[in-house]
Amino acid sequence: MKRVIQQRIQNPLAVEFLKCEFAEGSRVKIDYREGEFAFEREE
Repeated sequence: MKRVIQQRIQNPLAVEFLKCEFAEGSRVKIDYREGEFAFEREE
């Protein structure tokens, strides 16, 4: 289970942070759409 969470959520989310899609301290909404996780910044 830990490995699945890491591969499907933590790693893609880390990539988004590295691309500066989210700032430090941002709140991120995680949704599951069409078989993929989607990340959105919450205001």
